[in-house]
Amino acid sequence: MCNSDVDTISVPGLRGGEDQGRLFSSPFLPPGDGFLGIDWHGLTLEHFYVLFTDPSLGFGRAVVNSVFYASVSSVLTTLCAAMGGYALAKFAFRANRPLTVLVLASLIIPGPLLLASGYQLIYRFGLLDSFMGLILPGIAPAFGVFLFRQALLHTVPLELIEAARIDGCGEIRCFFTIVLPLVRPMLGAFLLITFMGAWNNFIQPQIILQTPEKFPLAVAIAQLKGLYGADYGLLMVGTVVSIAPSWVSFCSSNGILLPGSPQGLSKASTALLVPISCGILLQEKRRIPPDGHASPAYLPELKPLVVDHRSGPGALLTKVLTKLY
Repeated sequence: MCNSDVDTISVPGLRGGEDQGRLFSSPFLPPGDGFLGIDWHGLTLEHFYVLFTDPSLGFGRAVVNSVFYASVSSVLTTLCAAMGGYALAKFAFRANRPLTVLVLASLIIPGPLLLASGYQLIYRFGLLDSFMGLILPGIAPAFGVFLFRQALLHTVPLELIEAARIDGCGEIRCFFTIVLPLVRPMLGAFLLITFMGAWNNFIQPQIILQTPEKFPLAVAIAQLKGLYGADYGLLMVGTVVSIAPSWVSFCSSNGILLPGSPQGLSKASTALLVPISCGILLQEKRRIPPDGHASPAYLPELKPLVVDHRSGPGALLTKVLTKLY
């Protein structure tokens, strides 16, 4: 091995080979004689320009492929998982319990163990080198089905569904207009999880897809590293671009995931705080009769705890603390 054959390493934000070695003496920014001891003139956005304008890289096409694959996969996966969980939670049929046990048993099977058999099945169906072969195998995960089963089992009352059926509401309309709005926080959380999983998926696209124009972003970033050299500037910029959509999707769904927001988990937080508060009040010694059973005379004291969910869980917590202390 000749010492003269040294790979050229390009680092984002630095100009010149002499300045590139100085990056490793600073954790984030190149040191220099500028303000705060940073070489501000060494920063550049050249790698962003090269990444999206160089036709040989095809990075823009990879971003479009990832957006399409992650969006379609997350929506279909969430919808199918919610339907499967709804069927196991609210429909009484003979195979309900065996199917639930089968779903639980499939959770212990590791995903990489199914790569070979899944590839053979996709090959026999003629779905290789297509997004359909990439989306269909994971459209109804066991984790999602069981997760929605547990959520619907304890969140949606069966009496509400039966009342809708008596009023003439069909099963499909009942599912989309009554059941799904009640588990909106679960929908948002699972949709975000599946979107990020599909966006960062690396192994399956490499196995199923064969055309470079169909590669998603994770595979395109890995191919920026050449056989004899690596442009670390492009690699780091590509990583930043791949992180941005996941961060944006999480921030845009804060109305569903974060407690206290008017359109998010305020209803769920209120629903959780009400039974907890009632349990605390009932267990207090001064409000429990000597025989240990709550008589109707003690129940009216809990009525002031019921507040409108639009006021948020803060108002409910205030009433609970006022009632206790």
